Amino acid sequence: MADEQCDLSKIICQLDVAAALAGSRKEECYDYGNRFYDQATLAKDAGKEDEERGWALLGQVAQISLDQSNVAEPFRPMFQSSEGRSILPSDIDGDARVALIDVATRVENAELRARLLDIAWVTDRDASAARSAIENYMESARNLKDPEHWVPYAERMERALRLSSQIKDASLRQAVLDEATTTVIELDGEDPLFLTVRLMELLVEFREGDPDQMSRIADKAAQAAEQGAEEAENAREADEHYRRTLSHLDSLAEWRRLASDKSGQTAAKERAAKTYERQAENHATEEEFLLASTWLEKAHELYRSIGMKPKADALYPQLREYQRRATGQMQRIETEGIDISEIVKNSRERVSGLDFRSALLEFALLIPPTDFEKATERTKELINHFPLQHLFGGVVMGPDGRNTAIRTAGLLGDEKAQGQALWERVVENVGRDQEFDVQAVIAPAINQISVEHNPVLSDFEQLVMNNPFIPEGHEELYAKGFLHGFRWDFVEALSILLPQLENSLRHLLERSGVDISTRDRHGIQDLIPLGRILSEEKLAEILTPDIVKELKVLLSDRHGPRLRDYSSHGAMTMGRYYQPSALYAWWLILHLCINPVYRRFVDPEVRNITDTRADS
Repeated sequence: MADEQCDLSKIICQLDVAAALAGSRKEECYDYGNRFYDQATLAKDAGKEDEERGWALLGQVAQISLDQSNVAEPFRPMFQSSEGRSILPSDIDGDARVALIDVATRVENAELRARLLDIAWVTDRDASAARSAIENYMESARNLKDPEHWVPYAERMERALRLSSQIKDASLRQAVLDEATTTVIELDGEDPLFLTVRLMELLVEFREGDPDQMSRIADKAAQAAEQGAEEAENAREADEHYRRTLSHLDSLAEWRRLASDKSGQTAAKERAAKTYERQAENHATEEEFLLASTWLEKAHELYRSIGMKPKADALYPQLREYQRRATGQMQRIETEGIDISEIVKNSRERVSGLDFRSALLEFALLIPPTDFEKATERTKELINHFPLQHLFGGVVMGPDGRNTAIRTAGLLGDEKAQGQALWERVVENVGRDQEFDVQAVIAPAINQISVEHNPVLSDFEQLVMNNPFIPEGHEELYAKGFLHGFRWDFVEALSILLPQLENSLRHLLERSGVDISTRDRHGIQDLIPLGRILSEEKLAEILTPDIVKELKVLLSDRHGPRLRDYSSHGAMTMGRYYQPSALYAWWLILHLCINPVYRRFVDPEVRNITDTRADS
């Protein structure tokens, strides 16, 4: 193997990389990767196996995904599943890495040079390579600078900034910050999309820039976006302008905070709350009350957070009315028989062709959480049709072979035992329902959204900010958990979100007046555990009884997957993070953060959900 790697490094050094790059459509590594793969195909057709291997490795390296916000692990696999993943820098042999550095010295291409030199830093901690990578990232960013297509510029600038901070090169870091500041000033609030917003977020983080000057630009940009919303031809078009309005107002609030101007910070947040109100008004139609209630709840929460309780209280009756009228919009995708191809198609179509935020909302509402009354009735029907299958008891075995629960015998014993047996069968059937939902609806929709949008962390900001389900200071954790899910990294996603979910449930109880602490005889106080959280009657009032039961099934019931217990005790294997119940739990947490109807109110008289699991 070592000889093969050595030969491969020699092959790479002989490839005409510059000529291959000449035909690329875009000056971005992903497109370079496609060009390298084209060359690999040509080499294969010509019977040149060695060259094919060299071009294929360059293609893989070029298409490693950059996670510019992650200093510890800036590169992630292009794809990942329970069966494996694509290449990472750590997989590349030392000789091959030397060959890649040789390529970086031979090509006059800042984009590719930055990638190869950054890999040298990540794998070998070559500080000189890191400094050169920073300079090339900045040059590549300038080449890609386009406010209409702002993401490539922002990503490379952020990676340059984080890398310069990591190697503690103050002069390079200042150069990056100066470049970002200059770009914001040049745009002067007339940015058509989000480049100003993203650069301001970085400047705020590193406390760079004059707060008064930046406040003026953020205010100007917010006013321009508000004007665009007023002139929009429809509510969906207005939403895009309002999204920019809210982002600029958030920047304005941050700059006023840095200027120690508390009244200015509060004023910016009040304008944001009013923006949410206008969004809600635009969607207050029979078809869109669910969306309207989402925006109105954000307005309500924001007014509360800035101390405008009278305004929040005055808004609450309207919020409740929107929520009541929204419940009729919940639908389930229907099918007959066991062929799920049409459901998969429908799931993809529901989230396709939308802006990211609209696609995220559709995704959270593709299915309603389990209706346990219906699930219980279906289970009773199964027991009546197949009584022998439910007659006997037994044990439930964990993944390591331990007996983790006793399966109660059905149709025998007293009323309590029969009730327990029925519940255990309901839990089993609900697990099968969740598996169906994941395979037919949730997983296809994740893939569709990922392909169309390739979301980044900042895409989730509007979801997690001013969200009543998420305690202050936990927003970025939730955003990272959701982002990892859309990247099919459910190890990271659920390692973050499962403990955060437990904390959010305590947060909801505490806000409702429930004491979430315990006190022993020595005066030591602790937080109430999950079992007690899920047993609190107030939680069922807040989330609905069905949601609480679903959480019990997923997290703690001995006859369910017990995700909380296995994850918190380190007993989750890699495969279990990708089991249907784990993916369903991730989706349910996203649903709870997005959907105000299930989070705050369900009216059983108007709830009309078509459940097709029984026929599938």
